[in-house]
Amino acid sequence: MRRSSPTATIPTPLPIPDPGVLTATLLVSPDYIIGDLDVGLTISHPHDADLQVYLRSPSGEMVQLFNAVGGDGQNFTNTWLDDQAATSIISGTAPFTDSYRPLEALAA
Repeated sequence: MRRSSPTATIPTPLPIPDPGVLTATLLVSPDYIIGDLDVGLTISHPHDADLQVYLRSPSGEMVQLFNAVGGDGQNFTNTWLDDQAATSIISGTAPFTDSYRPLEALAA
């Protein structure tokens, strides 16, 4: 068992425009107090280094999860970004299938 609730998910896969920006919104009840945030994602893309991924809070705070990682590799499969992970996303290799520390701290 990887994560406990509450969780928020995007119900259907979304195409990534090339070039372009994909924005996906996840709604989480304001009744929750977040003590620890981990982000899980699966992205199918032929060139991971093309991707820049951010998390934006309801207040507009932006945290860069990763940027141009994975070289010529492809895909993020059941990838978790966790401030407590042993390996930085920068040191990971594609396909990313483990837990990694994001580029900027999720605690922000």
